[in-house]
Amino acid sequence: MPDKEFNRRRRWRNYALGGVLLGLVVLFFFITMARMGGQ
Repeated sequence: MPDKEFNRRRRWRNYALGGVLLGLVVLFFFITMARMGGQ
């Protein structure tokens, strides 16, 4: 079923996008902490 396959691919893409956004937030958080700790 093409519909099922399409939905599954879209869901995995959403998970990947969420993971990237979460990684950016964590990275930004660590950079901010490092800058505050350095000063």
